[in-house]
Amino acid sequence: MGGSWKKSIINARNEIKKLFKDTPSLRQKAEQKESLEKAWQYVVINLVGWFEEAEDLAKKYFGRLTTEEDFPQKCPNTFVQVMEYRPWMKES
Repeated sequence: MGGSWKKSIINARNEIKKLFKDTPSLRQKAEQKESLEKAWQYVVINLVGWFEEAEDLAKKYFGRLTTEEDFPQKCPNTFVQVMEYRPWMKES
């Protein structure tokens, strides 16, 4: 898959952090469970679309194209976990 996904995650998080610095109330809103759940719904929609474009990966990991039912209905992570998770770093 290459390493561009790491750069995308880091850049997106940095932009979010800048927004939070400029507008602290936005961070408070983002940390609310309802906001995280709404964002999760959008993530799932995007994942389904992404796997449609990356059909070979969908078949590799799911054996077929994905649907929204293939992902948890509720966000499995907290806001802090979402902002801090770095899957490219090995745990010590």
